[in-house]
Amino acid sequence: MDPRVRERLEAKIAEASSRRAELVSIADAVGRGAVTPYAMLAGMLYNSFYYQTRRVCGRDPTRAEVREFVDMLGARGPDLERALDR
Repeated sequence: MDPRVRERLEAKIAEASSRRAELVSIADAVGRGAVTPYAMLAGMLYNSFYYQTRRVCGRDPTRAEVREFVDMLGARGPDLERALDR
């Protein structure tokens, strides 16, 4: 993954706890059985990863980059869940 994309993703991850109320509100409106705040955050991060890769690198992410993103998200998953459960 391009270091500039990783840096932007790290900033988005750091922003997670400040968006908690917004994500919980949206999840409650849709129904928590349909979507969780964590799933919404994962989607937001994927969207950021995908479009930042296109913007910074001028191309779609490679399979290796997607795998790196998934691994990154998995490693940070417990921290993100804790940030959203507060």
